[in-house]
Formats: sequence, structure tokens, C-alpha cells
Amino acid sequence: SVSADRGPRPALVQVKYVYQPIGFEQGPGSGVVVRITNRQQWLDLSMYDVTWALESDGRKAQAGTIGVASIPAGAARDISIDVNTRSLAPYQEHWLTLSAVRRARTRWAPSGHEVAFGQIRIPAKTRRRPMSMPSVGGPQRNITDSSTSWSIGDLVVTIDHEVGGLSGFSVDSRELLT
Repeated sequence: SVSADRGPRPALVQVKYVYQPIGFEQGPGSGVVVRITNRQQWLDLSMYDVTWALESDGRKAQAGTIGVASIPAGAARDISIDVNTRSLAPYQEHWLTLSAVRRARTRWAPSGHEVAFGQIRIPAKTRRRPMSMPSVGGPQRNITDSSTSWSIGDLVVTIDHEVGGLSGFSVDSRELLT
């Protein structure tokens, strides 16, 4: 809705999302596959440009466009997007953001007006070997005057006695807590 001072409220974005003429969702199969659904009743998607951007921890990593003109009214297509997932860091969050904008100006919207958007989580491919587990027993404990550490396989967790909190977290001797 719009408030008395003509400022939009957050609910307006949710209404836009619910009524958008194009749907985006994760498609089947391996790789980055997006199912694009034309929710219109009579028109194909030739009036829209669809772009995608892959963001890693909030920073744009890759971007491109998708050809959707051939999707007729009421139909859906699975489209594979050429994303280099091997270059993605395994300890970061990755999201594919999709946006559909008007190609041409109309009476109700300028050229470039966004009519649909969506996000899909992209898992990173890890090249790291699986964590080794000890063949017998559980976690190993190491107590010093200043800290206590627990380890199991390649994972080590350290608690500082003075602070009483987590002071170290490492995998494969790589400290992840900074």
C-alpha cells in the first residue's frame, strides 16, 4: 500500500511479487537450471528482457541475459544458465537474482520498468576432500591453562577460558573464525 505522504510501504513489494506476470523457480536437473513461467493469458514474453546476476556474499560475481521471447502464454520452460560454479567459494552464500524489465515504453510504464523478479539459492561446488573421521572413539579433548579444544578428524573447536566463548574454529588447519 501507499501511505498518505505517497511513500510506498513494504507490502507493496509483496503485492508486486504475487501479481508478477513471470515466475522464476529452480528447475530440475544438475547445474543452474531456471524454470521460467509465463503467467500471462494471451501474450508471449517478447516484450521483456530477462537478466540474471550471480551474487556471492552480496557481491556481483557473474551476470548475463536470458532469451525468453519464445515462451507462449501459460507455458513454462526450463532454461540452463551458463554459470561457472567451480569458481564459487564453498564457504560463501550464492544467489541467482533474476529480473524481467519492459523493452519498450508503454502508457503505464517506461522502458526498463521491472515487472518481475526472483531469487534462487545456488550451492557451491566444493573441491575439498570429505572431512576425515577417526576410526574409533569420539572427539578428542585438549585442556590448557587458557583454553580447551575439542577435535574430531580435521575439525578443531577452541573455547577461551577467560572470555568463556568460542576463540577458534578450524577445518584442515585452516582457521575459519577471524
